[in-house]
Amino acid sequence: MDGEVEEECHVLYVPKDRCRYMSVELEHIRVIVTIGMQINLDLNLEDGIMKLTTLPETQDRSDLLRCANFIKAIIMGFSIPVARKLLHRDDLRIDSLNINITGMVVGNTKSQHMYNNLRRTKYAIEQVTRTSLLMNKDRNTIYILGCSSCIKKAKDYLYHLISLYQIK
Repeated sequence: MDGEVEEECHVLYVPKDRCRYMSVELEHIRVIVTIGMQINLDLNLEDGIMKLTTLPETQDRSDLLRCANFIKAIIMGFSIPVARKLLHRDDLRIDSLNINITGMVVGNTKSQHMYNNLRRTKYAIEQVTRTSLLMNKDRNTIYILGCSSCIKKAKDYLYHLISLYQIK
């Protein structure tokens, strides 16, 4: 019993629409998590469950949470290189911005114009604010990966851009 470390576990649920991508990229993700952070990774495709467990070689128990955040970012839709930043920096987090504008129906011309402008200015906002933006498929949510001050700046830019399209 002396010297034994209790195994810790973290379970993540993978939505059905992301299971195929996760299974294709599983070996790449497994190398990053297992070799880089000494965390074991198992994916059950039938149940859509990804299980992270510490290994006896795991030096820092906070690596388990970092790996879980890394996997969550990939599940949301961030690319692996972008999500990998979460493993190496403590000050990074993911925040979201919901775009529910009163009077704006998804699919109408003004709404489509706003989303096209958001897509076009996405790169500029990312460069100025040092964040990574991800527009959700349903067009109602934008995920922002960065440090707190940069996320605040990105949200300010996005609020300003969205306010230009509000129906009065």
